[in-house]
Amino acid sequence: MTQTTGDRRLERLVQRLYPYSKLLRAWELAGGISAQTTALEALLADGRQEKIIARWPGNGAAEREFRTLQAVRAAGIAAPAPLLLDVAGDPCSGPAILIEYIEGKPDYAPADPAGFVAQMAEQLAAIHRLSGSHPSLSLLTPQTERLSRQLARRSARTALSTRGAYAPPWKRPGPCRSLRNRPCFTAISGPAISCGAKDGSPAWSTGKMRR
Repeated sequence: MTQTTGDRRLERLVQRLYPYSKLLRAWELAGGISAQTTALEALLADGRQEKIIARWPGNGAAEREFRTLQAVRAAGIAAPAPLLLDVAGDPCSGPAILIEYIEGKPDYAPADPAGFVAQMAEQLAAIHRLSGSHPSLSLLTPQTERLSRQLARRSARTALSTRGAYAPPWKRPGPCRSLRNRPCFTAISGPAISCGAKDGSPAWSTGKMRR
């Protein structure tokens, strides 16, 4: 493989995790909105081949994402293992993190719907049991004030709508009407469990949520 400058940068990043390894291939994972995400496959010094994920969250979020993954993994929540935090980063791309590559794919028609829902519920319960006072979560910005403002605005809109004075975007004339057809994606536990999935869905394999 003839390496480009970008390939060499990626290889140097991989070699920080796996010394003397060789980058075999790299491919972008499209669909995410919180970070540039690239899958990497490397040949290790001992002959093994490993796939990992490189993420460049931007806006100073690399360390927050890495520490958050440490916390959720320690709590038993389905998420990829954080492998390397590169705070300095490359001058051209900024701070990066390397995380575990998870094999699997979204499952929109599970063979066992009850088991599917039970696994999702278990993960949600584990997320809510995680205390915000956890040391690894100290970098996260408290959202109490922001959420309070959002709830206040929602209450105001509800009151106006009840009196017929507020129309949601999809009922308004003009370009706002197109909002009704825009997809709205929700990740269960951040970018963690959706590497490779374009719509924020968890990765599943043989009926089990991958972690």
